[in-house]
Amino acid sequence: MDYSEVLITNNVTPGILGFIVGFLSNIGVGIFYGILFAYIIRFTSNRYYLMKGIVYGFILWILLTGFGTIFNLDQFGNMTPDAALVTLVGALFYGIVTGYTMKTLEDKTKLL
Repeated sequence: MDYSEVLITNNVTPGILGFIVGFLSNIGVGIFYGILFAYIIRFTSNRYYLMKGIVYGFILWILLTGFGTIFNLDQFGNMTPDAALVTLVGALFYGIVTGYTMKTLEDKTKLL
């Protein structure tokens, strides 16, 4: 949530207000990129959801970390390799969950 909050406010604010802003921005970013993934699936094939999700998560990690570094945002300034690896794992997990969710939704809507 800190990274999403930094994208919105350019810093991390301690306390409940900072938590709320971070949480809402994290949800908003997740929804936006989930919708973008759905359009990518729609315009490509509906096969290999998990593989596409993993690649999508990796690309998001590269783009978001790169933009954070380019624009000198606080959380991205002196990122250690450990932190970069942890955010990569989080991005890959997001991609897997997004791909799995899309596959599940696709299967459920075919039944209707």
